[in-house]
Amino acid sequence: MTDDAIVQFPVHTHKRILNQRGKFSVSCIVSGRWLRFENKATKIHEGTAVFFNVMTYNGEGDRKLCEMCVTLEDLRALLNQYDESNDSK
Repeated sequence: MTDDAIVQFPVHTHKRILNQRGKFSVSCIVSGRWLRFENKATKIHEGTAVFFNVMTYNGEGDRKLCEMCVTLEDLRALLNQYDESNDSK
């Protein structure tokens, strides 16, 4: 059994919400908004396209604000610009 399989109780609110939204979501850490990604990507001329919805929680339930389509290559290039050892770039 790996450390990832061990569940510690009580589960923190952030982890509980992530578990409810699923593995294809990314939550904003300062608001009730989050991204819900499709579970598949599509090869296109520009690269590998992935769709996602920008979601919000309105007190009664989840609501979609808009849908976007970006390439995985663009997302990876953006993330590679961050250096975890020096966050003051």
